[in-house]
Order: sequence, then C-alpha cells, then structure tokens
Amino acid sequence: MTSRLLAAAVLAACALGAHAQTKGGSSAGGDVITIDQAKAEAGGVTPGDAPGFPVTISQPGSYRLASNLTVADVNFGGIEITTQGGVTIDLNGYVIRGARCGPSRCTVNPPWVHGIGGYSNNFSVRDGRVENFGGFGIRADSRVNIERVQVSGNGTGGIVGNAWSRVVDSAALQNVGPGITLIAGIARGNLAAGNTGAQLQASNGAVLVSGNTLLGPLPLDGGGTAGPVSLGDNLCAPAYTSGLRC
Repeated sequence: MTSRLLAAAVLAACALGAHAQTKGGSSAGGDVITIDQAKAEAGGVTPGDAPGFPVTISQPGSYRLASNLTVADVNFGGIEITTQGGVTIDLNGYVIRGARCGPSRCTVNPPWVHGIGGYSNNFSVRDGRVENFGGFGIRADSRVNIERVQVSGNGTGGIVGNAWSRVVDSAALQNVGPGITLIAGIARGNLAAGNTGAQLQASNGAVLVSGNTLLGPLPLDGGGTAGPVSLGDNLCAPAYTSGLRC
C-alpha cells in the first residue's frame, strides 16, 4: 500500500511541475494582467467580469495584484476562477481581505464565499495573503499549486486543494475548520496553527508531508480510507496519538 501511495504522490508532483512549465505567457500576447482595487471595482478584468467583487477570471493567463484587494460586502468573495486550468495568480506581496471576519477568526454563520477559487481547478497562487472570508481562503477542486501564501481568519477553512495538489512554504492560521486539506498531494515546509479543525487533513488519499509545523487540536488527520505518508522532519504538538506518525 505504501509504495502505491508514494508512486501516486510522485506522479502528482510530476504533473504539477509539467503544468507549471506550460503556464508562462498563456495570457493573450504573453502579457501579465494586473489587478488592483480600482480595476476590481470597474470590472472587465476578463470577459464576463462584472464591476465589483468577486473579480472573475474567465481566461487562462498570468495575473498579478498591483494593490491590496478589500471586499466590503460580506456576501462576496475575492477572486473567482471560472476557467478550468492555466491560471497563475501572483499576489505580489499584497493581501486579499474579506469583510465577514474579525482580525483573527470568523465566528458566526459565514456566507459560503472564498478568498480565491470556487469550484475551479488547475491554478497556482503565490506570494501574499488571503484573510477574513466566510468560506475558505483558497479553494479548488483539484490540482492547485500554492507557494508562500498565508491564509488566516477564514470561516470554513484555510486551503482546500483536494486531489493532486501541492502546498509548500505557506501558512494556515486561526481558520475555522481545517488548516490545509489535500488528497494525494504534497505538503512541505508549511505552518498550520490554531485552526479549529485538523491542522493538516488528508481525506481518502495519500499526502506526502515533510518539514511541516502543525500546532493545535488534531495536528495531522488521516481521515477516509488512506491517510498521509509522513517523510519525517515534521513538528506536531500536541503529539498525535491515533496511529499516524507525524
């Protein structure tokens, strides 16, 4: 069983790597499309993007924030990706901030709106923060690649990558629900702390975990039919006692 799980995760890493190599210059003319608060409020970032939030990304391409994005209405998310594949979002050090939650954590009946995502897949997000949304900070159905992103204070969970996803060098802090949720993916070098659910959750599949710091209730949760495969060098506190090696 372990060898098959390891093989599946290696295939996932290869697929993600190949995907990353093909995304550069995928927007029209190879340009990077910038998004700032004024453009978000005006609309028209991509075809079908109405004024205001969420910003709708309906075409593959490379997108980069040029300012913080602040969502004033609790009923709306930050960025919704409707195209299935080929999207890279560079947060460029900025933050996408929702209106529903307080400075540290959502508390009551958040609407199901996300900072980035929706029911899309095959996209990448890097280098910034997503916080205070009623739903997840970042949500994808599958094949999401997250690097150097902090998600915090969201009302349903931090990062949900589901199948064949990769989350590295990122942080999920004080979200209601699980911090990081993956299926058959890779979690490496992350900090997950203070989330009310599992800090790292692997449901019905294998996740290779290495070099993560998982602090809070239920640091590492196997769930489903197959749990995570630990490569070691993880810090879990309190110690996990249900048979999974941190």
